[in-house]
Amino acid sequence: MTWISHKVTTGAAVFAITGQPFYAIIAALSSIFPDAIEGSGGWDRDSDQFRVWQQRHRKGSHWFVPYLVLTLVCLALSKKYGIFVTALAFAPIGCIGHIIEDMLCGTVPALDPHKRIGWRLFYVGTLKEYFIALAASALFVWIGLHKTPF
Repeated sequence: MTWISHKVTTGAAVFAITGQPFYAIIAALSSIFPDAIEGSGGWDRDSDQFRVWQQRHRKGSHWFVPYLVLTLVCLALSKKYGIFVTALAFAPIGCIGHIIEDMLCGTVPALDPHKRIGWRLFYVGTLKEYFIALAASALFVWIGLHKTPF
């Protein structure tokens, strides 16, 4: 998915789950981290730089396990250290959202990082991607606005 699709969809999903705009913003901003640490990939598609980037894209930076561990550590510490640590937990949650979204348009490392999982429901940057991201985000926001606070 494109970065804008990641931000909007992840933020909306976290809002639907938590009902908290602040957590949604943290998750949305962090949702591009798995791609950002690989480099932008914004080179000409025929260039050697692009081919090198493509070979390492969706490898270690897209393995969900380290992000899950960091989330669980933050949530475990949040009882003792409060809202700040709870808010920090939503940064790796944003990364997990990114990885789940990338599973819809390609493959990512599975529980065993040498195996891959995913489906190609659409190609990155197509109208189909934007339609799915917009529809899912609208549904998530609607859910977030209409849920009963817990």
